[in-house]
Amino acid sequence: MRGEDGIRYLGEKKTHLAIIASAVALFLLVGIALTSSLEARHEQQKQRGLEAIRGAVTTSERSLEFSFKIVLAAAQKNAGEAAAEAERVRQAQVAAEEKAKADYLATLKKAEAAAHEPIDYVIEQDAATGTSQPTGNYWADRIRQVAIESGHAGWADHLVAVALCESTFNPYADNGICKGLFQFDPGTWAGTPEGAAGASIWDGEAQIRMTIWMWEQGRQGEWACL
Repeated sequence: MRGEDGIRYLGEKKTHLAIIASAVALFLLVGIALTSSLEARHEQQKQRGLEAIRGAVTTSERSLEFSFKIVLAAAQKNAGEAAAEAERVRQAQVAAEEKAKADYLATLKKAEAAAHEPIDYVIEQDAATGTSQPTGNYWADRIRQVAIESGHAGWADHLVAVALCESTFNPYADNGICKGLFQFDPGTWAGTPEGAAGASIWDGEAQIRMTIWMWEQGRQGEWACL
């Protein structure tokens, strides 16, 4: 090969190499560009996915918060209704107790007023025993007197009210079960000291004394009119 041909050959080789190097560089640049584009697209998709997740979480949180508010409102409403009903029941109970108290005080006042009316004795005779006893307001004064004599002056008006309620001061009152001034049951009467000793259940004086005796034993609750 001549010198000129060799120089030309070398020049062509350099040209070819330059072309190849340029192609390789271009290929690398394209690869880098594609890689960068793919990474950018992947990052965008990733961000979109994260935003979608955040949106779903936010929606779920809002839904839970709304549901909680609904449940809380319902619970508060039910609690309010229950409290209102309890208050209505309490007020009804208070009203019933106040009425019962007022009725009792009115009855007691009426009994006490009647007991202080002028004495009007009526003599009644027991057909079974042939004995006679006064009825009416005589017994109001007699009950007070016996209560004072037995050391229970504080019970006097209450005893009078009970006798008025039980028998209207009639020592021969009989409701079919209970009998006498303070309406003793025969079995109860037989268990008192004077009843056990043979005193008649129709004896008004004995009933006064035995009523006081029973009250001393703490047995006031055995009278319906107490």
